[in-house]
Amino acid sequence: MRLAGAVLALLAAPLAAQELRDIAAEALAACGGTRIVLSHAAVTPEARDDAVEVLNRRLESILPFGPGGVLGIGYAVPGEGDRLVVRLPASEVTAAAFEGVLVRGAFGFHAALPVGQGGIELPFADRPEEALALDPEPVLTQDDLARAEVGFDQNNLPAVHIRFTPQGGALFGQVTADKHGEVFALVYDGDILTAPRIMAPITGGQGMISGDFTLDAATELAVILNSGALNVDLAVETVEQVAGDPGADRNLCPRLPQ
Repeated sequence: MRLAGAVLALLAAPLAAQELRDIAAEALAACGGTRIVLSHAAVTPEARDDAVEVLNRRLESILPFGPGGVLGIGYAVPGEGDRLVVRLPASEVTAAAFEGVLVRGAFGFHAALPVGQGGIELPFADRPEEALALDPEPVLTQDDLARAEVGFDQNNLPAVHIRFTPQGGALFGQVTADKHGEVFALVYDGDILTAPRIMAPITGGQGMISGDFTLDAATELAVILNSGALNVDLAVETVEQVAGDPGADRNLCPRLPQ
């Protein structure tokens, strides 16, 4: 998810979606950059629009802002057929570097089940040879999260601090009170990030996700949690590096922060 070369243009005021699309296309032609075509299975227009919205939130979170910048022109839009088009002016991005943006990002808190009581078995992210039987229905989901931020745990290791919505915080406090002594697993895209045993009710509407995180990994997780889960599987179909037009209006070109 590290799109080191991608940049944002500085725009004076928020613009409509069509204006953004036009600016992104013009800037790509003028400044050069990367044009990425993503494919997906046939979905409803609503599901496709949701995927575009989530993808754009992720792009806006990871592209650097210039001084006073308010809006990014790296922008995903529907393309022809079952495709989305992403234009990243003044950047060079490989397919491999873009894959991290396309993870589903489904997140949930699941109660562990005793051996022999069914459920679903999911592996630990850092120990794939180990698995845990979980209730397939999450107690809390990404919809119950208000904000995720990168921080550090009690051992000064990278972690993700999460703040729940008022409703999610109340539910989290109730569940941790009811499940005293039981294991509660945090699942992300089918892998268990951590599975602590609840020793006391957790109130206050906040929590922390810790584990074997690098700072980059914690940052990526926070971005995905804040942007929401993708409701469709997206795959990179083509990546095209576009050469800029030396004679074009250079005022369209994004600028890095000073």
